[in-house]
Amino acid sequence: MTAVRRAVPPSRGEALERRVRATQWMLRAARPTPTPEGWAERGVAPLTAGIVWDAVRAPYSALGDGFTAPEELRSTVKALGVGAVWCDPFLPAIYFLVPPGTSGYWPRDSGLVGVVCQGGTPPFTQCIVVPSLDRTSPPGHYWLIPPDYGGPVLADPEHLYEALRARAAEAASCAPTTR
Repeated sequence: MTAVRRAVPPSRGEALERRVRATQWMLRAARPTPTPEGWAERGVAPLTAGIVWDAVRAPYSALGDGFTAPEELRSTVKALGVGAVWCDPFLPAIYFLVPPGTSGYWPRDSGLVGVVCQGGTPPFTQCIVVPSLDRTSPPGHYWLIPPDYGGPVLADPEHLYEALRARAAEAASCAPTTR
């Protein structure tokens, strides 16, 4: 008989250490660098894509229809297995972290409506409003999967692209036909 392994939640000290490391890593993308306290106090900070990560922005509709609660969106994103993700409910859009340089080869005419990779190389980079790591629910920008969750932070761009294409195909097959 094989014993079932259960995930052991991190101790409070381990979780805090991961949070500090993730915050420092994210803030390496800020020009000028805000303090972790300032980022947490304001709730968001303009960080520069293309330095330590690029970000793929996708409208909620790229994942399907009817996301009325953060938990529905979070569950859908977790099922994709794509690393750290935050959302901007005002657009509404989600942002997936991918390796820096991804914007150089992300398909521009992918057929994925509204999906773009933001990044670049200095001095041609883009600033993106990113929530502080403690913001995991509305109002405003918040993390669906923060970078200190304990798994891979950056999504594999090919996996992400294929996952988004599969979701788009699924949504198209469920759409009502018109005559």
